[in-house]
Amino acid sequence: MNTEKAQINEMLTQAQMHEKSGNVEKAASLYMQVIYMDPKNKEALDKLLKLKKLKILKSFCKPIDDLLALSHSKQRAAVIIENPHTLTVLNTKTGSEIIKQAFSSKILSLSWSPDDNHIAVLTSNNMLYLLNTSTGQAVRKINLSKELEHTRAAGMHWFRKDPKILIGTECALITVKNPLRNIKISINNEIEHLISSFEVHPSENYIAVSGRDGIYIHQIKNNKISKNFFACFMDPEYEVGSYLWSEDGSLLIISHRSEIAVADFKNLVENKKMWSSYVRSFKSDEFFFNKQFIKQRLDTFYHLTPQEQQDAVDGLLPNINVLPVDMSISPNNKYLAVLYNTSSIAVWNLPKCQVVYRWRFKKPLKDKPEMDEFLQKIAWLSNNQLLLLWITDLTVLDLSNIL
Repeated sequence: MNTEKAQINEMLTQAQMHEKSGNVEKAASLYMQVIYMDPKNKEALDKLLKLKKLKILKSFCKPIDDLLALSHSKQRAAVIIENPHTLTVLNTKTGSEIIKQAFSSKILSLSWSPDDNHIAVLTSNNMLYLLNTSTGQAVRKINLSKELEHTRAAGMHWFRKDPKILIGTECALITVKNPLRNIKISINNEIEHLISSFEVHPSENYIAVSGRDGIYIHQIKNNKISKNFFACFMDPEYEVGSYLWSEDGSLLIISHRSEIAVADFKNLVENKKMWSSYVRSFKSDEFFFNKQFIKQRLDTFYHLTPQEQQDAVDGLLPNINVLPVDMSISPNNKYLAVLYNTSSIAVWNLPKCQVVYRWRFKKPLKDKPEMDEFLQKIAWLSNNQLLLLWITDLTVLDLSNIL
């Protein structure tokens, strides 16, 4: 114990020296290591918040689940507190609690209504709750035991154009029409590939579905999802990464292992020849289908500093992992924030294809094992503010002086 205290005091001394000399990044890194060893160290926490321009919106005494749902206006954030399973909706400017609602079963998925007045909550006991986001009252409780029997949920989306909620399962898409009025439930099981997740295009005319071996794009027409996909992105090893649409729908961002691909979806849709003569095949040296529509490839290795890159190549940093676990694109489509293995953040300038901000907030320590989870989710609140979901905290990172 005395050895650990001495190590912490030495780190604090070094951090203060770097801070005085103007080396903010080194000082912040040392303060972060102190917090890693002693989470209640107030001096290190206060210094880190000041140096990194990090604002704590809300701290919780219990762990937060890795589920984060921002309202369409980005003025509210919904998070889940574990044991018991509790939905908490916060004001993203003040951190004040708007509603708090406990559930008897684990919460699997969340989706905001188009006007942000309601939020759909799907639980593991196959119940769909529609909550009033001002009062927390459940205005509707829908039992989906029959529809979700012997399967698992794979995401949820509340449509703007048509009053309906789409719920994905492993082998079908369930539609709950008129969820706040006269409910009608239907099942689309015509999609031939398995579904592990899905993302509806901002126009709500397309849907990206993550299957077992690729990301498939289907068209939504006349309130129906086409059986056949018209585009697919896949790698030769049949591995599927995470993906997201840009807010204007012109880009589809796809992660694969240590690479992030930026697909020009607008160009793909406008290419009429592609719609009629799509060929389901790929060459062994191609990472994705439709590679002619990949406008940028971001090698995630380059979010490391030059010294870290060399150390990683030399095998000196075995605990550094370059796999993306979460991504978020800024409202202006200019910046892509990427969370790497819960251990670091990098912000890419997409037009320049460069990393313009990096923060490694967890480094391997000789005398202390790595934590499995640290930072869980990231999301842009604006073009220069990032919302960070930690294990027990929700914070805002201000990048206005950098971006």
